[in-house]
Amino acid sequence: SFAGGIQTDAYVVYKFFTGQRDENTHALCWAHVRSKFFQAAKYGNDENAEWFVRRIGELYAIELKCREDHMDAEQIKARRESADVTDILSEMYQRAIWLQNNPNLHYGNLMNTALNYMVNNWEKLQNYRHDGRYDIDNLEAERQIRPFTVGRSNSKFFGAESGVKRACIYYTIISTLKECKLSVLDTLTYLIRELDNGNKDYDGLVSKVFVPQII
Repeated sequence: SFAGGIQTDAYVVYKFFTGQRDENTHALCWAHVRSKFFQAAKYGNDENAEWFVRRIGELYAIELKCREDHMDAEQIKARRESADVTDILSEMYQRAIWLQNNPNLHYGNLMNTALNYMVNNWEKLQNYRHDGRYDIDNLEAERQIRPFTVGRSNSKFFGAESGVKRACIYYTIISTLKECKLSVLDTLTYLIRELDNGNKDYDGLVSKVFVPQII
């Protein structure tokens, strides 16, 4: 029943979240593309890989300028759809196809992996351009789930899927509080105390905690 958009890396399982409805959008992360070319440049000494790292860096420079100028979602969308961004992306795609199809060129497995990753996922890598609410990558989500993945050994002892669901809710609440610059301890203490005292105005509690921060 999911309807909306998600932004992830190209792990194949994620496609099932957006594959059921035409209106769903799946945007892929450019940081994962850059990482693969960076590895090819660093460990394979591939000049072509360095070229891709530089061009992706130009996309990130544009994103940084959008943030510095405090652009809203519509302004960001318009900036991403401008001609210079289109030119950067077109040049990268054309160069990747040329490298893949040129029999006289030889490069290592790292570069081959990077090219295939970008070309095979090209359409979904463009989706961040069409909605200014998306980021160019999903690194914020990656950072938020890192503590959980680092401590995943603690998750081996969930006795049922209901335990997994509760853990997901728990970590989502904590990450949301951190993102809103709220004290996790103080906020949870307040909410638990209110609930324990019989306060069932859940919408009111959420508004009291989060709305002042959002404004």
